[in-house]
Amino acid sequence: MNKSEDNYESLRAVADKTTEKQVVHSEPEKKKRHKEGYTPYDISFPDDCPIEPVGVYGNTYYFLDNNRHLHAIAGDKINKGTIVPMLGDKQNYKYEQWPRFKPILKDGEIVGTDCTGWRPEQAADCLIAEANRRGIWDVRGKLRGPGCWKDDDGQTLVMHCGDVIYFGNAPMNPGKIGPYVYSSAPSLPHPDLEFDDQRFGLEVLELLKMWNWVRSELDPILMLGWIGAAIVGGALNWRPLVWITGDKATGKSTLQKFTRGIMGDDAVIASSDSTAAGIWQRVGHMTLPVALDEIEASTDNRKVQGIVNLARQAGSGDQMLRGGSDHNGASFTVRNCFMFSSILIPPLLGQDVSRMAILQLQELPKDSPSPPLNSDWLSAASKKIRGRLMAHWDRLDDLIDLWKERLAEVGHGGRGGDQFGTLLAVAWLLMSDKDPDEEEIARMCVALDKRSGSDEKSDHERCVVWLMSSMMDIYRSGERRTVSDWIRQAADMRDGTEGWSDIEVKEARRALENVGLKVSDKLIDGKRVWFLSVANEHQGLTGLFRDAHWIGQSGADGVWVQALRRVRDAKPDQQRFSGMRLSCTTIPFPSIFGEDADV
Repeated sequence: MNKSEDNYESLRAVADKTTEKQVVHSEPEKKKRHKEGYTPYDISFPDDCPIEPVGVYGNTYYFLDNNRHLHAIAGDKINKGTIVPMLGDKQNYKYEQWPRFKPILKDGEIVGTDCTGWRPEQAADCLIAEANRRGIWDVRGKLRGPGCWKDDDGQTLVMHCGDVIYFGNAPMNPGKIGPYVYSSAPSLPHPDLEFDDQRFGLEVLELLKMWNWVRSELDPILMLGWIGAAIVGGALNWRPLVWITGDKATGKSTLQKFTRGIMGDDAVIASSDSTAAGIWQRVGHMTLPVALDEIEASTDNRKVQGIVNLARQAGSGDQMLRGGSDHNGASFTVRNCFMFSSILIPPLLGQDVSRMAILQLQELPKDSPSPPLNSDWLSAASKKIRGRLMAHWDRLDDLIDLWKERLAEVGHGGRGGDQFGTLLAVAWLLMSDKDPDEEEIARMCVALDKRSGSDEKSDHERCVVWLMSSMMDIYRSGERRTVSDWIRQAADMRDGTEGWSDIEVKEARRALENVGLKVSDKLIDGKRVWFLSVANEHQGLTGLFRDAHWIGQSGADGVWVQALRRVRDAKPDQQRFSGMRLSCTTIPFPSIFGEDADV
């Protein structure tokens, strides 16, 4: 029997079995068979189906296709047009599992059948029924794209490399693993599971030292830590952010190329001109690092601020919610490490600065060698670093806790400990098989000591500075003066001079009250103490805080109230401003001008 005859016999066997279920019956017999549980065709799910139902949520059905890529399909769209693409190169399967036969009649009797196609409606019923049997499945938090993740046990590093999923050292095919779907994607660099050598981390560190860093010892280590952290970012509790800054000819763009190359060009989401929406739409369910070049300061920094906000949320892994034109909201969690580079850093809020490491570059000497950008070396490097991270993953949490504890001793709070503790721990993981000794820890902590001259201010301190340095639209001697200057006149703060006349003091107090500020004094324990009261709601203050995030609006207290209430010894109060009794915040002068203010 030749091959065609063999195929014919196979089809005939299927046809004969199917024909038994397709015999035409009279109407009464149809009803009788229906009551007995008769179905017109078989919709049981076959074990060898190339399409794997995952589950259902509302009217959305989820399937893994033949290539193990996830599809979300509305119930009424599960038909020929969506089933055929999901079969991939297994197109013959639909004829074998859901064939459509035409009976061959002779003298009014069925003597055989011909296969004339397949039954999309039967296939759809089969897939829908099986998806419902597998239960409710919500894509939110359950779909994991390329990048690194942590298993539910909290210990196992899961590295999604597109075509292979590594659970620790165990390679697995993409698909549904436990409650999660690891959807297939283009191949990314794989870990070299045979590689475990600390000397390579030290080699990369020496290459990073080829750039002229302001902190020549510390900054290359932090950069090495970011490279490692960016690879495993999705599995970290905190994803550190770095900002590379320096003038032209300092090698910022070359550093970006080197960094992307050593992590794998396809394993980094890179851009030099993007928006926050564009980035999170590109990121989707991936935890790959994001590298953005030329994020420069400008007259309008709203686009940059949107990107920085996204990076801040990615640091802690916050969930983001976005509305859609179809009135269906979308939610996703960003778990990506960000790297920015620019000549100048745009103005940033304190909450953003505390979540990043600012690494400054200086001009490179003219005879400085170029770092290796050879694609073969970079490709091998990417696999080695991934292998090293995989091999020593179980050490990382203890290393992070160690560095955070010591950083707290030199003034770093929770955010600083998370940021720099993670960078130092990952760098150390790549460079050494042993934990750092006390001398090494002390050397790094001295370089990161916040108590030695840090100019980082809290939000309420910045609010006070903004208010004190604001210019009032009142001219004296032909020039405008700051709020601070008017306050000093109102309180007759001498600064070593002969002081102000009574008329000038009254003039200053009247001018301040007209914009919602009042200067007053009290005797406390026999000592004269001056206070500044700031109205909770006032058009004059709205003008002073214009273009600042502490501004107010009609019918509500100004945001400045929240900030100023955090100033040391500030308290809620009520005072008269130009005859009106208003709720306010009263702050003693020493909390504004310092204990040594000359009043």
